[in-house]
Amino acid sequence: MSAAVLDALREFVDRAWGRSLRRPISPSEPLVSSGIIDSFGLVDLSLFAEREFGARIDAADLGAGRADTAEEIARLIASRSGGA
Repeated sequence: MSAAVLDALREFVDRAWGRSLRRPISPSEPLVSSGIIDSFGLVDLSLFAEREFGARIDAADLGAGRADTAEEIARLIASRSGGA
């Protein structure tokens, strides 16, 4: 996984959801299964991945047992964008 993908993803997640939590979000913290990112947030996350990295991510790709943490989501993005 590219560190650049993880860094960009973490910045996006912190900007979008970390402020409401009033704390930074850990790269290994569950985002979808914990409810930090809801169904509307999944759309935002998918659009971010496509806009920034050309990676198509569907809501079905995300969640517990699939890609739930920033680290897992960054790996998924990198795998679908040629490693960006």
